[in-house]
Amino acid sequence: MDRTDEVGAAAAATYFLELYPYVKGTGDLEEWNALSFPEECEFCVNLAKSATDLRSTGQTFVGGEVEAEVSRAYEFDTLYGAYPLDVAVRQAELQILANDGNVVSAEPETSTTLRVVVIHDGTAWRLMDVGEASAS
Repeated sequence: MDRTDEVGAAAAATYFLELYPYVKGTGDLEEWNALSFPEECEFCVNLAKSATDLRSTGQTFVGGEVEAEVSRAYEFDTLYGAYPLDVAVRQAELQILANDGNVVSAEPETSTTLRVVVIHDGTAWRLMDVGEASAS
């Protein structure tokens, strides 16, 4: 992530997505908030709110480890100064547990491709957007 080119953008995109289960599991938003654009990134805001809500209700996020690999990097977007990338994501089975240990909800392992947009602000990579990858 030290690089400010396409290689750095790919490293940043995978890092952000792989940070997801840590944030959900711990409620620690320091790194997430430092690296996201909350005014631009609905995904970023929703993750932070979800992690905070879990903590406030005493629930625990278990599992959900993420493996992410860039499957396609697009040309640098000069309008936004950002790199759009398609990232293949596999998320392991996860559970949300109540404070008494009972399962509130569970999800099986999932695989998808996401469009991730990252921007280098001159100091660090920041997450600008995450959404479904369109077929192209």
